[in-house]
Amino acid sequence: MAKLGIFGRVLCGFFFLCLSFAGITSMISYIELTARTIQDFGVKRNYATIASLIVTFLVGVPSAIDLRILTNQDFVWGFALMISGLCYCYLVVRYKPLRYRRVIVNDFGIGDMKLHIPWVVAMCAIVPLEAVGLIAWWTYESISTNPDWYKFTAESYIVIIMEWIIVFILLGGMNLIVYFCKIAVFEKNVDIGYDPYHPELIPSREDWLTSREIPIVSQECILDSDPQIPMY
Repeated sequence: MAKLGIFGRVLCGFFFLCLSFAGITSMISYIELTARTIQDFGVKRNYATIASLIVTFLVGVPSAIDLRILTNQDFVWGFALMISGLCYCYLVVRYKPLRYRRVIVNDFGIGDMKLHIPWVVAMCAIVPLEAVGLIAWWTYESISTNPDWYKFTAESYIVIIMEWIIVFILLGGMNLIVYFCKIAVFEKNVDIGYDPYHPELIPSREDWLTSREIPIVSQECILDSDPQIPMY
């Protein structure tokens, strides 16, 4: 860039400006997901959004100050995606794969792709075996290629396991407290969504389409409005 003179500096500036926009637009989806989760606890949306922004900022500050923390978090939670996949498989198996396929996707989705029997086989057998195999191979590779795997460094095997255990204890402990103390942490909302354990309450495809057949008045009718013409 230095050899290109002024043009190189301008191009470099535009590159990092576009990179900043990409980061901001990507962050919107994360903020929305966090805000929706907080809303499930009965918090108003504006407060949930503000809380999401503050938490996201505070969590990102250490990584911005020290890149070693960013390296550690990327290393630890990148491999944790395998654990996340196993948890999703367990969710499907616990709910019953055939019922999940029918109720959650095939019957509930309108104009969407359908899941077939091979998906059930993959979720119940292939994906769990692949995840366990990858975790076992990764464990062997991490220990055999790094003689200092037991030392507390940014990218050591023991640090990954330690951080996983800490998060597991925190989340597991919170869930046990909520379960045994019968604490109603989620505000029950009957206006949004359906109970997946009572699929008979989900409206049929015909009812769903009928409820959305809203008459639309053209712009010309609105401009030449007649008091007898209903406007929507």
